[in-house]
Amino acid sequence: TGQIAKESGPDYLRGHKAGVLSLCYSLNGEMLASSSEDHTIRLWDDRGREISVLRGHKDKVERVVFSREGHMLASCGVDGMACLWSIYESKPIRVLEHKAEVTDISFTGDGRFVVTTSVDHGVRLWDVSNGEVEYLRGHTAPVRAVVCSALTNCIVTASDDCTVRVWQD
Repeated sequence: TGQIAKESGPDYLRGHKAGVLSLCYSLNGEMLASSSEDHTIRLWDDRGREISVLRGHKDKVERVVFSREGHMLASCGVDGMACLWSIYESKPIRVLEHKAEVTDISFTGDGRFVVTTSVDHGVRLWDVSNGEVEYLRGHTAPVRAVVCSALTNCIVTASDDCTVRVWQD
């Protein structure tokens, strides 16, 4: 189980069995999520206690993000999967698949969609409620990063094709 261990220096959390790749605080600061090369996501409370271990990825979990409301998490990984999780369940509530490694993931500002990027040159917009997908085409090389505006419907992606693309309604 996770625990804060005190050494000479900062507190730290233990639980992952391999390197930690991503961290994200819930918007209210009450929960921390960590993703790892051990194929898991761990949820920690604001005192550093492990709340749960989320299992569903088959390889490294590259990134984890909270929805604005904090009830849902999204993760992506080397296994080509993006997963949506309820913070109350230990299994994914929806699995979204790419054909290759998923490099980044973000909730849109309104929380209705998740955007994923991949080494398959893809940018995908997934409906959180039903998993329906829209493909955003234009990159010609692996897409490495995505960020969504919290206030508008603007999505911005970055790629190895030396471009940053801005997608708007």
